[in-house]
Amino acid sequence: MQTLKTQICQSCGMPLDSDPNGGGTNADHSISTEYCSFCFSGGKFLDQGITLREKIEKNVQLAVTRINIP
Repeated sequence: MQTLKTQICQSCGMPLDSDPNGGGTNADHSISTEYCSFCFSGGKFLDQGITLREKIEKNVQLAVTRINIP
């Protein structure tokens, strides 16, 4: 039996096939196979330098927004 594996962002855990922008971009502007567009663009992390607490809050807010929790 073959199992379906969904690739997830290695920074926030979002399924990469759910990224509305197709994924983050590497420095050469190719699509990243490891990070989403909310975390990684142009080969750089968008939230570099934030605390773990801030990262958790950011990820929770992204999840709430994506699944429309009131």
